[in-house]
Amino acid sequence: NYESLSSASSDCLVYYSQHHYQNLSFDKASADVKLRADNDIFHVHKSLLSDYSSVFSEMFVQDMKKNNNDLIDINDIGEQTLKYLLEYLYNGAVNDMDVDIAIDLLAAAERYQVLSLVKQCSTYLEKNLSVTNVCRVLYIADMINHMILKTYTVNYIIVNAHKILSTPEWSYWIERNPHLATEVLLKLSKKFESEFNTDRDLRRLSSEAMKQ
Repeated sequence: NYESLSSASSDCLVYYSQHHYQNLSFDKASADVKLRADNDIFHVHKSLLSDYSSVFSEMFVQDMKKNNNDLIDINDIGEQTLKYLLEYLYNGAVNDMDVDIAIDLLAAAERYQVLSLVKQCSTYLEKNLSVTNVCRVLYIADMINHMILKTYTVNYIIVNAHKILSTPEWSYWIERNPHLATEVLLKLSKKFESEFNTDRDLRRLSSEAMKQ
């Protein structure tokens, strides 16, 4: 099972990196590269980031060839998300995790192929789904093609449709995500159709039994 092997490998890497780099932290003196996001600069270690992420590894090689300096601009995630990403890479956890952080981190972890963090964020989001946040979680799961999380959120919406479909969040969301909303509503209609057919069959069987 590829997913299980990938998950096991990334979990081993978390354990290895936490112990191998535990004395480095954000030590500017030993850092050998700087990452700049928005207006903040983070002093980090290429070896640690490369161990976790092939994307970072390739970035260091390519950027050094082009610019020949130790400052790399990160333009695809904000400074706060980068801060949390680095906190995870150095410490193996994010202390102040909440749903908003988990959503942003999930996208960043997928982009930088930090598989252990993808797993951690998706698990956190599954455990903390609510009527008010499920649409945002579904959007990010669909965006990064995380099928397990997407299926989980769709099923959550179907089970809690009587609560979710009347919320302002749902009305706002379907206007901006019509294709994804249609996908959810089609699955919901199939569930209702199946339940209706089952109920109809039960009534028919009951009626036939009473005639005998």
